[in-house]
Amino acid sequence: LTIEKLYEFELNGFDLIQKNDFNAEVRKNCSLKYNKGFFYLPCFEEGLYVAKIDGKKLKILTSIRNKINYVTDCFVKDNKLLISDRMLGISLYDISDKTQPKNIFRYDTSGDAFSVVMNNNEIFIADGINGVLNLTYKKREYRLSKFYKSSGIATKIFFNDKNNLLYVSFSSEGIFILK
Repeated sequence: LTIEKLYEFELNGFDLIQKNDFNAEVRKNCSLKYNKGFFYLPCFEEGLYVAKIDGKKLKILTSIRNKINYVTDCFVKDNKLLISDRMLGISLYDISDKTQPKNIFRYDTSGDAFSVVMNNNEIFIADGINGVLNLTYKKREYRLSKFYKSSGIATKIFFNDKNNLLYVSFSSEGIFILK
């Protein structure tokens, strides 16, 4: 994916009205997430980039990289950033200062951590052939509390806060809804 321009649109009824366009100049193989004024770009072997709009341009503030990594997804809530990394499992960062993320927790999954979400004190991981892992925060630490396994490969995960449901893509088996 090469991002050269970002466009801001406003939804007016059924019409999309373009408000702004921004030069991005991001030529990385990555996806794009947005939360409260900041962009998070999981870029596989290049790690994760944190960026924001500066005038009419997308400016990279910092990156999170390791010697070996393959960052596939991230989840942001408040001042917490969760990263799923196929090589290193998951990492939780304090991003109170977006330019200097601080690692506060890491869990090496035995599979391929493709995707991650957080709900309150729980972390859910789509961990490839291992299915879905659930880490729960108790007694000042995260511990593996349960998991769900099917014959498919868990690749993407989404949590619906409103209905308290977990949606998981299991490759060729389709989407599973877990409570």
